Amino acid sequence: MKWFWLGWEAWLVARGITLNLKPAPNIDHRYKNWSVTPHATPGSANLPYAYCMPAGVDSLAEEGRIPETRLAWAQDAARRDVALKLVNTDTDEYRIYCRLLKSVEAYSPSLCCGVLRPVAILETPHNFAFMVMPRWGGLHWMSNLSTVAQVMQFMRCTSKGLRFLHEQRVIHRDIHQSNMLLNCYSPDAQFSTNAQNITDAHRRMGDVHYSLMDFNLSLCAPLDTPLESYYRPSEEALVGAPCYLPSDISLGEQFYNPFAYDVACLGNMYRVFFTVRRHPNLRTVVIGLTIP
Repeated sequence: MKWFWLGWEAWLVARGITLNLKPAPNIDHRYKNWSVTPHATPGSANLPYAYCMPAGVDSLAEEGRIPETRLAWAQDAARRDVALKLVNTDTDEYRIYCRLLKSVEAYSPSLCCGVLRPVAILETPHNFAFMVMPRWGGLHWMSNLSTVAQVMQFMRCTSKGLRFLHEQRVIHRDIHQSNMLLNCYSPDAQFSTNAQNITDAHRRMGDVHYSLMDFNLSLCAPLDTPLESYYRPSEEALVGAPCYLPSDISLGEQFYNPFAYDVACLGNMYRVFFTVRRHPNLRTVVIGLTIP
């Protein structure tokens, strides 16, 4: 897959996007490796871009640093770190990104809506396009959300993000912490304990935001779809991560409401990570939510 990105490198440069590639020593001059660029714009509070927090450690530029073959790290003309995702144009995923990009007209990109939206879509003459998104970081250990304030901010952002998706009539279908991001990342310590320490320090700040992402399993319904009375075949509910799926279709139901199913998946995730036993200080919050 790296050869694919090498083939499109010049095309992307002409459009203001520079892939994080550098020539590989002692190999054919045409071949390059993924690298960590030292020239990223410093951490900024300007959404939708995240805080870039270098860890100051040596790191190897290996292809393994790229989590998916369809994903590549790059920089835009302002030297801001971005992520490129390769998406087929005949899929719901592409239609969702187009809808999210159009939503920027109604919702300012400087406001966190709980969803990582593209800042640009680079169309090609072929049946694929490049989604250009701000680079954010992973959540790492959810158990490190150590205070009620940190938990409530996570719940606020992710529930707001799911509501935003449903307003856009996007059915996520894969609610999981691996499909959520934090507005802080460390490009040179992506998979190390240093990255966890940086994440934990960022969570103690005031400017902390979370976003839902990844729509390769999602569905894009018409904008006039009614949320309460929209049903689809129940076998479609079995896609995505199984750990938070509710039991709505366990009794042989033929149809289910995918919007309500999304909400139940997110609620089950909250139950797993934010029980009163694990966070005793949440008891008053739970009581306030459950007793009229």
